[in-house]
Amino acid sequence: MFKKTSSVFLLLFIIVSLFACKKTDINETREFPYETAPYYGVPSEDYNLDFTDMNNYVIDYLNSENMPFFFVKSNKDGILTGDNEKKLITITLVCAKGTTVHDLDLFLSMALNGIGFNAAEQDSRFKRPTVDSDGAFTDFGNVFNVYSLKIDAKTDDGEVLRDDYINATDRIPIEPRYIKE
Repeated sequence: MFKKTSSVFLLLFIIVSLFACKKTDINETREFPYETAPYYGVPSEDYNLDFTDMNNYVIDYLNSENMPFFFVKSNKDGILTGDNEKKLITITLVCAKGTTVHDLDLFLSMALNGIGFNAAEQDSRFKRPTVDSDGAFTDFGNVFNVYSLKIDAKTDDGEVLRDDYINATDRIPIEPRYIKE
C-alpha cells in the first residue's frame, strides 16, 4: 500500500512540476533594439557630437550624390548647427522662390541620412541609416532618439516651407525614401 501511495504522490509531483515551470528558451537573447536608444541605460548627456564636422560631412554627402539642389541657396555658415547641452540639431535653409515642399523634403531626406551616417562615424553607439534590398533608405539611423530636430526652411522672399520642431524619439514627418543608385 505504501509503495502504491508513494508512486501516486511521485507521479502527481512530477505532473504539477511540469505545469508550474515557466517555459524558457535557452537561445533567447536580451539585446535592446537600436530604435529604443543607442545603448540602453546610457544617459543622453553622455553623447556629444561635433556639429562643424557634421555640417561639412552633410554638405559633402549631398554634393557627392550629384543631385541638382539648385533651389537651396548657399549660406556661409552652412546648413546645420547643433547644441549638445540641449541635444538639438538645427537645419536652417533659404530656398529659391517657387521651391516646393516635395523638393525640399527630398533634400531633407538626404540631409537627415547624412546626419545619421556622420553621427555613426563620430560615435559608434549610433546606428547608421538602414538601406533595404532595393537601395532605399528605411530610417535615418537612431541619432534622433537622443537629439531633437529643428527644421527652419523659408524661401528668400520669406515664405515658410517648413518650421518643425521634432522631439527626440518622435516620428520625423519626412520619409527616408531617397533611393541610392
